Amino acid sequence: EIALIGKLRIANIKSKRPHTREYLEAIKIYDEVAKLYPNTPQAEEAMLRHGLTLTLYGFYKKAIDVLENFTDTYPKNIYVSRNIIQENIDENIKGLINNFFRSGDNFSLLGIYNDYKTKYLLNFRFDISLFQTAVAHRKLGFFEEAIDLLNFIENKSSGTIKELAQFEKAQIHFEKDDFVEARSIIVQFLKNFPKSAYDPESRKLLALIYKKQNAFKRAVIVYEQAIDKYEKSNDYILSEIVPEFYFDLAKLHEENGDYNDAANSYRKTILRYSHPLDNNKTPEYIVRSIFLEAEMNYKAKNFELALANYNRAISLYSDSKNKETIDNVFWSKFQVGTIYKNQGKLNKALEIFKDLKEEKGQKIFNKLAEENYREISNTLDYSNYVED
Repeated sequence: EIALIGKLRIANIKSKRPHTREYLEAIKIYDEVAKLYPNTPQAEEAMLRHGLTLTLYGFYKKAIDVLENFTDTYPKNIYVSRNIIQENIDENIKGLINNFFRSGDNFSLLGIYNDYKTKYLLNFRFDISLFQTAVAHRKLGFFEEAIDLLNFIENKSSGTIKELAQFEKAQIHFEKDDFVEARSIIVQFLKNFPKSAYDPESRKLLALIYKKQNAFKRAVIVYEQAIDKYEKSNDYILSEIVPEFYFDLAKLHEENGDYNDAANSYRKTILRYSHPLDNNKTPEYIVRSIFLEAEMNYKAKNFELALANYNRAISLYSDSKNKETIDNVFWSKFQVGTIYKNQGKLNKALEIFKDLKEEKGQKIFNKLAEENYREISNTLDYSNYVED
């Protein structure tokens, strides 16, 4: 008995040393004492500490197995009778679900849920874990199961998790192409939770629903109302969402063929972004907006505006290391040359196409530039010949 007490004391010391990994030795000692000396008073303590230490260091599945065994073996233990073991098992299930959710392993997450739902999840304390499980169901296409789980969460929860559950239901109906129900839920969400942290996302979803229903005017109204709300906000963080709304509105106008409105919205996307445009942390949608404003003006035949936009984009991003951005820079240069060519400014166009056809690693642009360079050269040669 003295030897076992000594072993446990050594294990207890080692269990508190995560940096040296001595806790692994502690786990081994607890397991040995419980298995080799089951009829001793020390076995009960060893099994309990085994389960708790496994929990502490994230061995959630093993911890659940040990704690379930402890509950069956020592049903009168005070930690069992006062539901402390049950609470610890809940913590381990939460840890498992959270780990799989963060890693995107939805199949394993659903496996854990199915393993434990009958025994533990009816009175489960962590609604966020149940919500993560519902999201996993949605991502795997198990829509009805997800909705059932979200209804269960809504009925037993309040506050943020209730908001999340309702928003997630709207998302599910949207993915099911049940746009009428999705719209109904999201409109109700906006009424029920006007100050929700998920208000911007809910407005974006409502606009997407209208877009799917080909109700472009209604979608535009949703974006305009959202922009109006957040532009008036005194909260600096909330106002940061405004450029994203303008970008989404611009895409909507672009897809609907309203190029002037699209160009205007892309311009406002850039104007409302209150940070440097050429920083390596500049969001992709801001960089894209600068190029897309030029494209929309070009398509709308606003060539002088497009020319200014293209030149600005070239100036900002010529030194970029991002392949997509560099491709857009070369396209912008090509478009500048095209505008000059169409305006009859052939010498300016010739200079641009000459540079482009000599760029390394740009075979497509080299070929396009070569063709335009040859055409303009022939035109200029013919003009000089006629004058002579």
